Amino acid sequence: KVKMFVSNALPSLLLINGVVVVHGLRLNNYGCGDVDQPIQYPDKEIWFGFFSVLLVTYALELFVWPAIVMNFVIKVFRKIRFLDRSRVEGKAARFEYKFGIMLKVIQYLTCNKAGGAELKNTGELNEFATNVMRLMNNDTKLDVVLSDMYVGMYMLSRVQAEKRVEAIKKITMKDKNLRDRLYKESIDNTSSSPIKSNFPDGDEENSKKLSMNDTSNEIESNKFRTSRRNTLLILNQNHISEHELLLESNSSDASLMQNAAHFVKYASYIYLKLRNTVVETFLSGSEGSCFTRPLDTLFRREFNLADIGLEKTSLCYMNLVNGIIATPYAIMVDDEVNKVVIVVRGTRSIEDLVMDLQFIPFSLEKVGNVCGFEGKGHWCHQGFLTRSKWIYNDIQKNQTLKTLYSDRSPFKDFPLVLCGHSLGAGVASILALMLRSKFPSLKCFAYEVPGCIFDEDLCKKTEEFIVSFVRNDDLVPRLSHHNFETVREKFCDVLARIKVPKIKLFFDLRVPCEDVHLAHRNAKVLKPEKDIRRDTQFYQRVEKLKLERFEKNLAGVNKFQLFIPGRIIHLVDTKGNNSSEDYVPYYAHRKDFNQVVISKRMLSDHDIHFLIDIFRDIRLVGPHSNNVSLISHDFHQIFLEDDENEAIEPDTRLFFCCSNPNGKLPLVLASIAAMAWSLGAYGSSGCDFITFHSVLPELPLGLYSYALYECTQLDANNTCVSIEISEQCFAYPPHYEASPQLQASRGFAALGKVFGVLALTMLWVSTCFVIQRRSWNVACIMLLLTSLFQGLVLVFVRDSDCRNSVDVDDDFFITSCSMNTG
Repeated sequence: KVKMFVSNALPSLLLINGVVVVHGLRLNNYGCGDVDQPIQYPDKEIWFGFFSVLLVTYALELFVWPAIVMNFVIKVFRKIRFLDRSRVEGKAARFEYKFGIMLKVIQYLTCNKAGGAELKNTGELNEFATNVMRLMNNDTKLDVVLSDMYVGMYMLSRVQAEKRVEAIKKITMKDKNLRDRLYKESIDNTSSSPIKSNFPDGDEENSKKLSMNDTSNEIESNKFRTSRRNTLLILNQNHISEHELLLESNSSDASLMQNAAHFVKYASYIYLKLRNTVVETFLSGSEGSCFTRPLDTLFRREFNLADIGLEKTSLCYMNLVNGIIATPYAIMVDDEVNKVVIVVRGTRSIEDLVMDLQFIPFSLEKVGNVCGFEGKGHWCHQGFLTRSKWIYNDIQKNQTLKTLYSDRSPFKDFPLVLCGHSLGAGVASILALMLRSKFPSLKCFAYEVPGCIFDEDLCKKTEEFIVSFVRNDDLVPRLSHHNFETVREKFCDVLARIKVPKIKLFFDLRVPCEDVHLAHRNAKVLKPEKDIRRDTQFYQRVEKLKLERFEKNLAGVNKFQLFIPGRIIHLVDTKGNNSSEDYVPYYAHRKDFNQVVISKRMLSDHDIHFLIDIFRDIRLVGPHSNNVSLISHDFHQIFLEDDENEAIEPDTRLFFCCSNPNGKLPLVLASIAAMAWSLGAYGSSGCDFITFHSVLPELPLGLYSYALYECTQLDANNTCVSIEISEQCFAYPPHYEASPQLQASRGFAALGKVFGVLALTMLWVSTCFVIQRRSWNVACIMLLLTSLFQGLVLVFVRDSDCRNSVDVDDDFFITSCSMNTG
């Protein structure tokens, strides 16, 4: 103990005492106070040097303590199973471990607002990690780096755009000949079979489509045009199909879209509006995360939701629990359309993301035996099935739905409707399948549902009661294991076609490319597919990888491909300007979404809130319209009568310093502007902005400082006989009251510097990155404002001190000011 005191406590006391003594001496001017300057400085003596050595030595010793503390913290963390790396073996386990750590970091950074409390990193992400490792890590290595991924994906988007343009030209220029040929081939091809879809009216004639597969010339159609419905040509790269538009004159179509527009509000409001109303109003002052009404009060029109825009809707039950298997949902009665509504919330937390990623096909055999449907041989999304089973059990437990459909209930004849968005749409679809044996008339509206819910056969069976809606280029309905495989194969094919150095391709990708120039630009950097060398090491690795992936998929559950459930209505933007009034709905086939569309809107098109505006403003096609349009691979509609209004595919670029994507002019402009800003800043910061003229020699003055007269020669009476201006600048004294002109000049100078920096930043960015016209407008406005404020700084010339009258020996002199470096 004595040794610890001598080695730790005693040096600490000495250090504290030394610091206090020295600090006190310096505060009191070493004992001299305000009277005199000290003759001797104690902290310059030899003992202070020894004190400083002791201070440094002990500081080095203190560095040991953080290491000791950190060692202790690491030991504690190793005991936590969540961070235990000893259980991590294999690539999949390591990926799961690191991905789970990343999600927990997000949880802590967002102060638990993003969820994640139930994520223990003990196997919740196992299926996802295993599937990712199967997808990314194979026996065959391609030696692809990040720059290859950027170049490959970007070129893949340009190849997609090029094929879109070629298909459009082929249709618009040879429309009649192409249609005649397709019609003839469809008659001669006896091996083809029509693609059937179950439309609202059940008419098989309305379900016939024309399609041309990219691996075959088979035309699967018995009729190119339909006699009652208008049609739409869809161009999916090499896939051409004719789809049926929803008609205003068809009562089934009109009713379907009207109901979809009504229930999309439920799918949107459950994210925030409904939850906030329940927490702040219905659960105010009470604890818990579940709103439950007594069963004997369910028949009353209470707990109305008029505050959120649902005037005739009553809330019966809502569970706000959000965990790994639990998901928020609500049960309501809608008296406006006489329906009982179950709405499921979509992805909003880390736990939801974990369930999204569990997209491995899972057998429905056991669930079918419990819920009363044939599940043997059918598969679905594993994570969504887990959530659906939890909701199914919770419904059985709270008995709200059972009470609403009891014999004494006034709502017993109300049809049941399920709806949701994204994850909520997938869970609602599976839940609808589980409840249908008890509620044969139920309907499900799945908005922007993920593309891996049911197997193809089960998707067809659910067309009677599930309707899925896909918006434009939305990525989520195109997410599936098989689509990932397809994207990777096309990505590798594009890499094999590149014929120029990568750095040259980088700069080519940064230059904007209109659709009309795509073929020429792509030909400069890509080989034709037929000219790809098969003997290269990379190509042989790609072919080996394809064979390897094919064999692995056949050996696992991924051989069961999952699709979008039910009937599919695709909402396409007809003009590409993302206006809610320009969308057109048509009946799509689930295989139309078997490829990922690389587009700028692939993420933004998943927004549920804008979907409300689309359903509100969408207009069905009238009875007298013709076959109106062609739709490209990214589903931007090109009208036949106005095919020049083609939307330009937006692009994304990396940042390259001084690569001049806009030409040399922005570099020249930025250089001149930088010089002008530097000169302006130099002029306003010095003490010679203007020159003051009076009876004395000219005196320089600045905005923040000024020069003084300096006597250079004295006579015998110590009188100054020669005055010059000092070269040193002095700040205005604190008691000096600046004139209004000087204050205004200072303000304008500060504004000029701020706006000048912003304008210069945008100008230099334009030398490295392509900016849009709107950004150029902003830069020009900032440059004009900078010039204006720099000019207004000159109001200092009109300072009041520049117009004073000075009386010298009964003569009056008028002071004035002139420009100097300003």
